[in-house]
Amino acid sequence: MNAMTAVLHKQSNGKGQSGQIAVMFALVVPLLIGFVGLVVDGGLAMVQYRRAQVALDSAALAAAAMLDEETFVDNNVVQLLPTDGYLIAARYVQENGQGHVSLTGFQASGTDVVVHGTATSPTVFLRIFGINQVHFDLSARAELKYGITEEGQ
Repeated sequence: MNAMTAVLHKQSNGKGQSGQIAVMFALVVPLLIGFVGLVVDGGLAMVQYRRAQVALDSAALAAAAMLDEETFVDNNVVQLLPTDGYLIAARYVQENGQGHVSLTGFQASGTDVVVHGTATSPTVFLRIFGINQVHFDLSARAELKYGITEEGQ
């Protein structure tokens, strides 16, 4: 067998397989784009979740610092001012939430504060599948503590 017949023999065997790479490429590329999209959107959602949780945590801590000083001085009872606590919590969420976090609930009882909120994270790649944003329901809890351990402090 000379070199010319070897080349012709190779070409005739490869004719039935032409175009297979194009089909494999067409099947694999959407999967790769989907995985990249999940990674990008998942990362963005995780960052937004952390920002929202920090905003609610700081709101709860600020609200827990609203001691009713008049009641403490008059009756030696440690308790929160619920109205002032709510106002400061709402302000903290508004300032730290970057427009993606909203305060949906506030509960103050005795020395405990629980703040509830929602956050949204816009998507980039998942919009292809009709998912424009990811929604989170979050909460944070804080307790009023001033180091007051006994009467008269």
